[in-house]
This record gives sequence, C-alpha cells and structure tokens, in this order.
Amino acid sequence: MTAQPPVVSPEGIDEGFVARRAQTAHTVEVDGEAVLLNDGRLHLLNATGALVWACFDGDGTIAEIAADISDGLGVPYDTVVADTLAVARELGTEGLLEAVAPAETEQADEVVADTAESKWASDPRFLDEPPNT
Repeated sequence: MTAQPPVVSPEGIDEGFVARRAQTAHTVEVDGEAVLLNDGRLHLLNATGALVWACFDGDGTIAEIAADISDGLGVPYDTVVADTLAVARELGTEGLLEAVAPAETEQADEVVADTAESKWASDPRFLDEPPNT
C-alpha cells in the first residue's frame, strides 16, 4: 500500500512541495489558457497559470518546475518561483491540488468576492450584465 502524502495548508506550500492536480479537476485548454472545473466551480487560468498547471503532475517539486520554466522561457528563477508558488497556493486554496487542505467554503467565497471586485472591475472581458441581443 502506498503511503499518502501529508496534507498541508495552502500557506504550507513551499519550494519542496510536489504538486499534483486533483483527480476531480477537469481541464479544457482554450487559446493557451485553461478552464478548470472542480466541484461545480469554474476557474480560468491565463497562459502562465495554464503552463504551471500542466506541470503539476506529481513528479517535480515547485523548485524543479520553476527552474525548468525559468530555463525554457529565459525568465529569472526568483520571479518564476515566486509566481509558481503563488499559483500553487491559490489552486490549493480552491481545492484543485492533491494533499492540500482547501480553504473553508465560506472563507473561499469571501476571497472570490474580494478578488472579483479588484481583479475584474476594470477588465473589459468581464461584463456586469450580458448584452441585449
């Protein structure tokens, strides 16, 4: 019998963490971005997030993934590892990673509400109301 990895909080994800996508998460790639469906919730990842998500196969640590991306894209390692950790922690909070305790539902909804206002208020890709047709 294979031992289960210990469950960590999203804040406990560090450079040595080996990230694996949750088996319940379904992914569709669209124009270099990714749409994730998990537990009835949709999550949109930009091209960078989609690249990091694709690397979360349970084989490499965050540090190894960041080093590979850094080498491949020619971006400084410190920048890549910081961004990769941020993506991993956010995905962990949303329950999209194995061995990560997701945030409580009420707290997660508050985070979504807070970030929705700040992230999407000025983004023309998101409309308050659908257009009349």
